[in-house]
Amino acid sequence: MPQLSSQLETVFQTTAQSDVRTYYEWAPLVPLNQWWHLAVLTCALAAMTWLVVMIYRRDSRALPSGTAILLTSLRVLAFLGLLVFVLSPQRRSESRIVKPSELAILIDTSLSMGLADVGTSAAGEPLRQPSRRIDSVTETLSQSELLDELNRNHELTIYRFGDSPQPEELATLEKTGSTVIGDAKPLTRAQQLHQSLQRSRRLGQLATALLLVGAVLMLLSGIVAWFRDRWIWPATVRSVILATGGFCLVASVATFALADLASSEVDLWTSLGWRQPAETADAPARSSQAEAVTEGAFNRRAGQLVDWEEQLAPHAPSTRIGQALQQVINKKRGGAAAGIVLISDGCHNAGPPTSRAIAAAREANLPVFVLGVGSDQPPQNVRIGDIQAPPRVFPGDKFKIKTMIQADGMNGQSVRVRLSSVDESQNEAETPEDEQTIRLAADGKPVSLEFELERQTEGRRRYIVRVQPPVGDIDPTDNQRSATVEILQRLTKVLLIAGGPMRDYQFLRNQLYRDPDISLDVWLQMAKPGADQESNELLFEFPKTADQLFEYDAIVAFDPDWRQLTLPQSRWLERWVSEKAGGLIVIAGPVFTPEWTRQPRGEESIDLIRQLYPVSFYSQGSAILKLGRFGGDQPFPLQFSREGRTAEYLWLADSLAESAANWQRFAGVYGYYAVNEPKAGADVLANFSDPATAIDDRLPIYLASHFYGAGRVIFQASGEVWRLRELDVGYFQRYYLNLIRWVSQGRLLRDSTRGILLVDRNRCWVGDQVEVRAILRDAADEPLLANQVNAVIQGPGNIAETVVLRNLQDAARPGTFSGQFTATREGLYQIRLPVPQSAERQELTAELQASIPDLEKEHPQRNDALLSEIAGQTGGVYFPQIVPAVLENSGLPAQIAAVDQEVFLPGTPDEAFTRKSMGWLVIWLTLVLAMEWTIRRLHKLA
Repeated sequence: MPQLSSQLETVFQTTAQSDVRTYYEWAPLVPLNQWWHLAVLTCALAAMTWLVVMIYRRDSRALPSGTAILLTSLRVLAFLGLLVFVLSPQRRSESRIVKPSELAILIDTSLSMGLADVGTSAAGEPLRQPSRRIDSVTETLSQSELLDELNRNHELTIYRFGDSPQPEELATLEKTGSTVIGDAKPLTRAQQLHQSLQRSRRLGQLATALLLVGAVLMLLSGIVAWFRDRWIWPATVRSVILATGGFCLVASVATFALADLASSEVDLWTSLGWRQPAETADAPARSSQAEAVTEGAFNRRAGQLVDWEEQLAPHAPSTRIGQALQQVINKKRGGAAAGIVLISDGCHNAGPPTSRAIAAAREANLPVFVLGVGSDQPPQNVRIGDIQAPPRVFPGDKFKIKTMIQADGMNGQSVRVRLSSVDESQNEAETPEDEQTIRLAADGKPVSLEFELERQTEGRRRYIVRVQPPVGDIDPTDNQRSATVEILQRLTKVLLIAGGPMRDYQFLRNQLYRDPDISLDVWLQMAKPGADQESNELLFEFPKTADQLFEYDAIVAFDPDWRQLTLPQSRWLERWVSEKAGGLIVIAGPVFTPEWTRQPRGEESIDLIRQLYPVSFYSQGSAILKLGRFGGDQPFPLQFSREGRTAEYLWLADSLAESAANWQRFAGVYGYYAVNEPKAGADVLANFSDPATAIDDRLPIYLASHFYGAGRVIFQASGEVWRLRELDVGYFQRYYLNLIRWVSQGRLLRDSTRGILLVDRNRCWVGDQVEVRAILRDAADEPLLANQVNAVIQGPGNIAETVVLRNLQDAARPGTFSGQFTATREGLYQIRLPVPQSAERQELTAELQASIPDLEKEHPQRNDALLSEIAGQTGGVYFPQIVPAVLENSGLPAQIAAVDQEVFLPGTPDEAFTRKSMGWLVIWLTLVLAMEWTIRRLHKLA
């Protein structure tokens, strides 16, 4: 009842000290929800009280004053008891929740944070060598007291962000300091009960004393009345003794009631201390133990709870500061958020503008405190941006090695660029090949350079490009790049399979037939004997023997009807991929793909084919044709994934930026064949981008790839790449030729008959995880059964590390080993694996080029203007360097005040209190009415 609650707080209310707040309220039997209801009730109470007083005044006129006052009071108390019954008092307990102050920490993990600067460490000491920007962040988080200081006043939620739409949460650290609004520490429920029991026992002692005093006085009054003729006692004294005794008895009952109701959770005997509650006897001890455990959980420094170096490795190809801030603001809006800490170099280059996030932060009253990272001056650095070389050439053929030289802060200076080579199969010194002098362009603009070469002898040769940097170059690790060229007299043998003469098949057939580096065989499944197709050999059936199949390096299959293969032929195909490192490219189509994928499980020939694909198909009975689409009203471009953008074999130009621009010009494709999901370990390279085709927020897969044993398999959801010819005929030719070279690498670049070493890509971005896979055989030419093998990775700056390749028990073929490593720096990574049980000490090799996108290098200096704007317009503070932020008195912790919030959850009426209060009310009424009746009878009143 809001109007009449008056919420009388109990004597043991603990608003700022307890987790529970207890209060009383009235709940009258008759609703009093209007103002005049209360006025009428007040007037009625006053009139009835006046009537009682007047009646008893006339009725007890002949009695002593003490007795008259006692009788009048007893009737008034009885009347008040009835009033209390009508008003029905209730007790409620609200749970008190203190929401700790929250602080979100956003850490930039874009690739620009991997750039090197010459500056100071987190301890303020000058660095002799260039240090990556992210290194100062990880050092601060792991070694300084910054996180511990912030954690004392705030609950910390730490995110990393880059190019993804949502920041990724790394850790949530509970507040280690007090979360009390006020000075006192909150009490647990057991501690509150312990205090209420102590209070009840004190009240019980007082009630017992009043009861004894009242009983003695009443007894004395009776004795005096009995001997009134023998003792000389004035009537006034006798009435005073009677009244005092009566009031003591009534007060004792009221005190007993208060003692019992103060701790309504237990019975009366426990409340009075006559019985010890077993369940709460050790509550204070248990509470202290719980607090000790809680405090012990934070004995470890907050900065050591996360492997910051691993979690904050730069990996994002773009920086979305505005979008990351916006997402965190939406999460923290309306809570106990004290603000947001942004750690970044300010290289915002993607996503919505930061002005939207600033407006949202101001609206939500969330200040943004910014810690700048990096140097505010453009770095003086020259680097080799990229190097391209053909993976394989014929002896005597001329070929070109192209490279790009980029520089910052060195516009107009001249540098020498040298090219040398070394035969990887022999321990020989480098052989100088060529040298050129170039003039560096403006900041970040590349200067292209070409070396034309020719070599007569076969073998694998590594070509190394070095730039002689001018004085002031801060990072010598990026002044060298290399690429490997395989020089061998061998044609790539390709088998082209087609269920029907679709356009991609026709254009690719003509292209491969005219390519002097390729030997082409064709099996057009619907062709009859006597048909003519441009090829070195026209087949009318699948190869009849395993040896014939094993001669091929790559198979490209357009909407094939795999049902035409016998069980032995399916087994040969699976062995060709898994054991012989064959490369398979499969293109789905509307004719035969739906037919063979709908074959029931258990047909071994088709099950073996399904295993080869990097995607899983919908089960029999699914509406496959409805889930797929061939043809449509408009084309949709391909949406490339992170893996697809870095896959060099999908590039339509020599550089990533040019390739991306060419793909953006491509209008797209009209259809696709729907598949269920990628298999474990497969990479989705591109999706069909029509949002109307998404299922469970997932766009259909258009391109996917995976390792299958020693081979590579690529899935394409439709044969519409011929549409690239509308832009440039060369795009179509480049696309399929690169795919064929990529999947056939395992066969063309095998180092040993005992095994093969592969990486899942030849090019990646810094921060990417790269899979390394080895297929090994022992000295008896049987699959190697070891649990693991160790490969050595030589990274940029001659940094070597060991990666463990573990035996894959569920691999397609025994003897398959796999492991992963992260490319943490820009440059060339060489992976070397000694062949186990090899007397000749054979060594398998693979290499990988890690780079940083041009987008992250375009403006490498710290963006003070943007970062200070974010902090200034949101009410935060900008620290241009991390060092001032960790200072004790003026650093970041001193700038952010805690904003703990106190919330009370509404409670339900205490049924035990209501039951006990009504019981004591009955005792009260019985006592006062019995006393009144007895006194009136003793004084012979009506």
